[in-house]
Amino acid sequence: MSKECHKLIEAQKWLLSDQYSYGEWGKCEETNPTDSHRTYEISRIKPNLFISSQAVISLIATGYNNLTPYNLFFKWLHELRNEEGYWTSASGSLIPAGKGRGWSEVKNIRHTAKALDLLMMRNEFVPADSLILHQLLSDQLNDGSFPQHPE
Repeated sequence: MSKECHKLIEAQKWLLSDQYSYGEWGKCEETNPTDSHRTYEISRIKPNLFISSQAVISLIATGYNNLTPYNLFFKWLHELRNEEGYWTSASGSLIPAGKGRGWSEVKNIRHTAKALDLLMMRNEFVPADSLILHQLLSDQLNDGSFPQHPE
């Protein structure tokens, strides 16, 4: 086996070891040993969608062909989608009385754009997704970027 192939396999192994059992990637971000570990429930509140999507794309690009990590990821991705067809994330703001923060689940334009892109790549983009894509394109900024949240 060539040195390059060995490095490629090592990179794939590292990516695979970074996936949580429920499908999300990002174990590498757990750096504080006193913090609690991410769980499925936490991933639904504040998903690591960008890191996870990059891991999937990297594995596909390097020819990894075991479907298990992909299936876990796409199962998780579909479970994150709300009933309107968007992907959401928690957003917080200061509570008017007191110094705490209030959390709410809001549409995440960037997450939705990335998720729809992945569904297109997997041939899972359906006609109803076109309406959401149209809305995303109307939310797109003049510089070509997408805001995190609508408006």
